[in-house]
Amino acid sequence: MCQPASMIVTRGHRVHWSENTDSHHEIISEYGIKETDARGEINIVPVEIKPPDGDLTNAINKWVFRVDYMGYDRGLPEWWDAEKGEAAVRAALKDWKKKKVVTRKVAVLNGGQFYICGKAEVGSIEGGSKITVGGSATIQYVGGSATIQYVGDSATIQYVRDSATIQYVGDSATIQYVGGSATIQYVGGSATIQYVRDSATIQYVRGSATIQYVGGSATIQYVRDSATIQYVRGSATIQCVGGSATIQYVGDSATIQYVGDSATIQYVGDSATIIVYTVIDPQCLKSTTAVMVDRSKHGEVNVIVGMQKAGAA
Repeated sequence: MCQPASMIVTRGHRVHWSENTDSHHEIISEYGIKETDARGEINIVPVEIKPPDGDLTNAINKWVFRVDYMGYDRGLPEWWDAEKGEAAVRAALKDWKKKKVVTRKVAVLNGGQFYICGKAEVGSIEGGSKITVGGSATIQYVGGSATIQYVGDSATIQYVRDSATIQYVGDSATIQYVGGSATIQYVGGSATIQYVRDSATIQYVRGSATIQYVGGSATIQYVRDSATIQYVRGSATIQCVGGSATIQYVGDSATIQYVGDSATIQYVGDSATIIVYTVIDPQCLKSTTAVMVDRSKHGEVNVIVGMQKAGAA
């Protein structure tokens, strides 16, 4: 997997890097570089230079250089000089870091790839930006079609909406609000999502992660491990709850489609519906219109409305 900073070196130890990606293959495509010359000889050297502890705020003279063979078992071109190549890459790294690593207060990031770390504060991320967030950095707003590839450490994102995407939230990171048609693909570690609504989607919640509120027509597709959903309302949907996950409150017309393993549902009110494939105490139904469809016994379907059995099929 390509790591920051990724670059391509060509004949003459000319260094190529991209403002939009750290994928070697995408850099090659962006510059239209030929991987072999007319004689079929290797024409490129893919390289990486990165801090040994992953902290992009470290001084660049401490970063470690290496050739990345991109998964191929191949040699180096005859023109390659290791000392000259590394010197050229270290010179290019100054511009790469200045452009892509954000450690200060910035009003807007729009387009390009950025690594937000340290104590950085970013007011808004828009357009097609691709972002990685770590440290104690704070992002106030993510919108448009922006993509956050990773949120970790104790980083905070305050507001995510439009069609923005967050691919991974871990460690003790916090997302305060997710709305619009925004998507969060994975939440793990001890990460916290405080508020999810509109038609937003969270695809996967694991570890000891916590979702505090889900409302509107928001969807959470999968909850496992010891993850917790504290409050589900509106017409929100949770598609699958397993492991030892806990749902503390389900109300309004919200739906939980699958409850299995040793998962727990503590409170179901209003006209909410849960469908269970493990034994759940009907005492969790706290209104006369709340419904539990019990499929915990093979070949049987028992429907419980409030505290009254409505029928069996």
